[in-house]
Amino acid sequence: MQTRAKLKKAAAAWDACEQVLLGCLVVGMVALSATQIVLRNVFKSGITWAEPVLGASLLWITMLGALAATGARKHINIDIASRIFRGRMRALVVTVTNLFAAAVSGLLAWAALHYVLAQKEAAGVLFLGVPAWSAYTIMPLCFGVMAIRFLIQTAVALADAFGPREPLPARGGGEGGA
Repeated sequence: MQTRAKLKKAAAAWDACEQVLLGCLVVGMVALSATQIVLRNVFKSGITWAEPVLGASLLWITMLGALAATGARKHINIDIASRIFRGRMRALVVTVTNLFAAAVSGLLAWAALHYVLAQKEAAGVLFLGVPAWSAYTIMPLCFGVMAIRFLIQTAVALADAFGPREPLPARGGGEGGA
């Protein structure tokens, strides 16, 4: 199997794992929220740890959703230049914007890692003895993977800009040409 096909297969498997994890988190949040509503309104009680779990789950869904969006290239992208330019110039513009996004994502991963380490040092508890910092580990992880994805997209854009060009199709579409 060619390297490109193996990479596509690995990327598809990663994307499927992201989707399954996102789906499980959403279903879990909806179930826990609905249970909490029923318990509060009908039985005048509730689950004491539900709110912190829902808050942490929201953070995880947000980060995993952003990660999935960057993987599918459906993230927020304000890039007029890539719509104006074509060919190599467009690939160069995409390269620069991807490098910028990789740098920002890398800086955010670094800052999030320091935040997690500060939370670990503070030794706070989120719920049921679970340390607060463990819920925040998703931030540096996702920002780091985003940075890597943007670097890969940069390499693809550079290959498009400077790699071998595909031959132009023949005019007329027939064998004899026109």
